[in-house]
Amino acid sequence: CEKSLSVSAAETICEGLGSGWTLARINDATENGYIDGFIGNHLWIGGHDEAVEGVWRWRDGVQFWQGDETGTPVGGLYTNWKSGEPNAGADEDCLRQENGGLWQDRKCTDNEKFICEGPPLCGNGAVAMPEECDDGNTADGDGCSSSCTVESSYECFLPDDLGTPSVCQISADVVVGRVELLEVRGRPVLQWETISQSGTLGFVVSRQVQHGWKPLHEGILLALPGAPQGGVYSLQDTGASIRRPVSYRLEEIEIDGARKPIGEWQLVARPASAPVLWESDYEAVPHALVARRVDASTGLARKSNALVPATRAVLDVAQDGAVEVSVTTLAELFAKSPGEVRGWAIAGDVRITDQAYQVPWWFDEARDSLVVVGRSSTSIYSAARKYVVRNATGRRMAVEPRETPTTSVGTGTTRHVVDSNAFPALVVSPDPESDYWFAASLSARASGFGQYETDISLPDAAVEAAVLRVHLYGGWNLSDETAQRVVIHVNGVPVDTVEVAAIGPHVFEMAVDPTVLHAGNNQLLLVAESEVPAAVSGLYVDRFELEVDRVLTTAQSELEFTALETGPLTVEVAALSAHVLDITGHKKVEATVVTDTELGIALVSFEAELDHTYLVFEAPKAPAAIRGAVDFTAPPTGASYVVITPAAWTDAAERFAALHAAEGLSTAVVSIESLYDAYGNSVARPHAIHDFLVDADAQWADKPRFVLLLGDGTLDYRNLMGIGPGAIAPRMVQTKGGLYASDALLGDLDDDGLADVAVGRIPAQTRDDAMAAFEAVRSYQELEFDDFGLAALMISGMNRGANFAGAIDDLQEMFPPALETRSIRVDTVGVEQARADLAIDLQRAPFWMHYTGHGGLDRFDDQGVLKSEDISTLRPLLPPIVTGMTCATSRFELPGTDALAEHMVDPANAFAIASWGPSGLTMSHDAAMLGEAFATKLFSDDGATPRLGDLIVALHQEPAPAYDPNALAVYVLLGDPALRLKSLPEGGVVAPPVDPGLPPDGSAFISPGSAAGCAVRFSRDQPSSLWLLLAVSWLVHRRRSRSA
Repeated sequence: CEKSLSVSAAETICEGLGSGWTLARINDATENGYIDGFIGNHLWIGGHDEAVEGVWRWRDGVQFWQGDETGTPVGGLYTNWKSGEPNAGADEDCLRQENGGLWQDRKCTDNEKFICEGPPLCGNGAVAMPEECDDGNTADGDGCSSSCTVESSYECFLPDDLGTPSVCQISADVVVGRVELLEVRGRPVLQWETISQSGTLGFVVSRQVQHGWKPLHEGILLALPGAPQGGVYSLQDTGASIRRPVSYRLEEIEIDGARKPIGEWQLVARPASAPVLWESDYEAVPHALVARRVDASTGLARKSNALVPATRAVLDVAQDGAVEVSVTTLAELFAKSPGEVRGWAIAGDVRITDQAYQVPWWFDEARDSLVVVGRSSTSIYSAARKYVVRNATGRRMAVEPRETPTTSVGTGTTRHVVDSNAFPALVVSPDPESDYWFAASLSARASGFGQYETDISLPDAAVEAAVLRVHLYGGWNLSDETAQRVVIHVNGVPVDTVEVAAIGPHVFEMAVDPTVLHAGNNQLLLVAESEVPAAVSGLYVDRFELEVDRVLTTAQSELEFTALETGPLTVEVAALSAHVLDITGHKKVEATVVTDTELGIALVSFEAELDHTYLVFEAPKAPAAIRGAVDFTAPPTGASYVVITPAAWTDAAERFAALHAAEGLSTAVVSIESLYDAYGNSVARPHAIHDFLVDADAQWADKPRFVLLLGDGTLDYRNLMGIGPGAIAPRMVQTKGGLYASDALLGDLDDDGLADVAVGRIPAQTRDDAMAAFEAVRSYQELEFDDFGLAALMISGMNRGANFAGAIDDLQEMFPPALETRSIRVDTVGVEQARADLAIDLQRAPFWMHYTGHGGLDRFDDQGVLKSEDISTLRPLLPPIVTGMTCATSRFELPGTDALAEHMVDPANAFAIASWGPSGLTMSHDAAMLGEAFATKLFSDDGATPRLGDLIVALHQEPAPAYDPNALAVYVLLGDPALRLKSLPEGGVVAPPVDPGLPPDGSAFISPGSAAGCAVRFSRDQPSSLWLLLAVSWLVHRRRSRSA
């Protein structure tokens, strides 16, 4: 709360900060303007004439003014009196700076804000330059050292409350568990296991030698890409002893190039119990993760419902080339006669679009089909390009006669592409809408990643010229000083050396000697070089394009090429008939076709145009899939509760809708296919959900309040990992730590980064899962608060870099005696006892289960106080609402595995009714404050948040939160947002009260959790430098400690 005090009370507070602290003295216009601009309000400063009227002095006794408004400065010191001041009014003996910076004499008994200054005091909980941090103590080993500098591997920051002691926490993005020295075939191998990693580029491993630490490798050891669950790393150390203790140091290299210590270990080798390092000196194996099920078939309906005629057809095209859709097929989808659809085609009344852009088509009357030049997908959201067909005026290709006599086969330019998508670079990608899938990592002197090799295939045809384009992506820590040079070889011959000195996409074009190329596979080799000693920069290999001018003959039945000149041209294809489409001119070209049935070839001759691209083909291909588009129909008056689900699961969705309709909510069920077709141009873009909700909010009388996504989703939008996007594709958002899923921002209607509509997801992988989830919700809705044995079960992880136990203590203090709670502190009892206590306490039926501490994809706490593999065996008496104030435990979007929270809400495990936690990284301070805010609203008896979704939206819309509201973007609700919260007995949980009194000893400044401003430095003419503490607001948060 804001606090205004008299001068004497303010001076008492300043003096209580420590020796040398007083109300502030202002020496120049810069200082005066800064304070006025920073605070923007009236406040007391240190001037006064209390001893002798008209003799104005600072609190250090130095006089700066003599007289009233007609007086003069003393000793040339700075003043900034308002006109007519000081006016020597009755008892106006103290100096106030007005809003605007002018000075005025006022009564010392008036109440105003104030500003203190004094020497920096390490350990007083207020950061004053040159202090880097001040956590309220002078202990080492807690992030902020005894000299108030940030300790190695920690990062410290000031919370939003001005003057609050620094919050310090370990800054490494990787959690390391086991570290061992193994004896493998008589040689020492260092092996370390990461529990979770995000933002980790690689490692530097050093062994202690006589004069310090010696790295065991050049550059860095790259970490596993796309493995947030961590893995096992093994490095051979041929210089170590297997008989004596050896000391090792492990450091993390983060994606931005930061180098952070992880730890040091003294180890003695033991025999390896399993084979390691059979193929190289360094290897990394990702952890296998527990998955509930993998149902790759889950996805959109592929067939049209014959009972509902379609108004549009959707063609899936997976590769370049001629594609056809028959009149008969369209007639079936549209429930029209073939004659009617044929009439549309003849009249040009068929419109084919690709992402709303019209596509030219040719009506092949002989095959009774429409033919388009299909293109493979460039969307990150679909493996197939979507062509939408409807009855409307379209772009029918004109047919143009271009026949010429047959000549010798001519030349043209063909394009050959290699695009391998091996892994998603989620940490470095700045844009969730970009293609963040790459073939490989490349970094000079990074063990095992210094080069990349692939092949590009060419037909058996004479090549006259060639141009290679290499697409690279600058990955991490790149600048002119840390640039990576890449030598590019084709079939062993170096063709160019390029340099990557900036993060982001780079395209390099180079000529290739045609004599280097040959028919079949041609080797492409990239070798990274760098002069940087640390070698911590690097890049990603994206794709290759090779354009060759060659003889236009092919062993295939189809050939696309670009003409090198205008005039007669003959092309040879392996076909017995052929058609020609002018892709550039949008025309069907009539050509001379001469066939040789014995050789199985066709010579196709026509008048070509310079730089026009042509497609010669025997017969068009069928699309990869075809279906009728699903029309979206809005409910007449809208709905406050909307279930979005695959059409095949509609019956399960209708059960959720009926349940909540009986509770008084207006409801609607919407198929995800209809939203993709209406708002995504038939592409499974997650933004279609957001755009639908924006429209619904603008147009519906009864606006959406809760949205349930009934279905799992993964970031494998294009099925690159063989899993697929699941039932409802997730939206990814950019954060400091990389790309993570955000269902919450699907409900951000005004694009301010905060949810306006509550969006929850039940990660069902099958229709049966969805049905089981409904039964769980139905049963839960029938429960009352008194059915639960505990109001809350609160768990804190090991205090590694942050006081998680203290956060739980603070939470427990908020509960009145009428609400029984239990707490488990891993830091106090150890992980094994904590696991045992957790199993017992879950049988006490907690209404709310809350965890704060470190964590990873599959666990609470580094050591695993709760892990995914535990969930199926730990069955609480009743399912609680679970919140996890940690990192990545709700990262549901990863293909092929399930996060801890997904296991918890799986109805087969009967563990939790809902889970709310982050898919990405969080800060411990924000997490602690968010836990308090969640508890305050969950256990409130004011009825302001009657359902779980209301609570979460209220956290997003909190007017003055103690946490960073932007962090909520990656907090995911796995559960029904319309879940009814339980009515509490009188006297709910309230936030820690603000202390109305101000301790005269100033202890409010130096006690943990207090706040009163920030520190700034000004230059002084005096021999000693003084420091300002801006006492803008007085936030006193009571923090009491009580053991559970």
